Amino acid sequence: MIYGASNKAGKSFAYYLMSKGFNLILIERDNDSISQLEDQLRKLLPDQNPVIIRCVLNKFDQESINKAVGDYITFPVKIFVNCKSSKKTNMKKEHDQ
Repeated sequence: MIYGASNKAGKSFAYYLMSKGFNLILIERDNDSISQLEDQLRKLLPDQNPVIIRCVLNKFDQESINKAVGDYITFPVKIFVNCKSSKKTNMKKEHDQ
């Protein structure tokens, strides 16, 4: 399961895990970026044939995940990778306090 799958780190993890034979659950805010990533992965690793589940989530909580994954709710997740960039904080402001 890769949260933030379409950014550079997410793509790298997806490629690595797929090359090792893992099935993938790709989570992102829009379907287009996940579809493009899936196409790229299948072209780069044509001998691999994993299950790739695309989850479009605007809100990352248990209920939203359960709803998005649907039939794959019992799909075993061995690795969770969080590649979603967080909001940057103003380090100087925090340091000054």
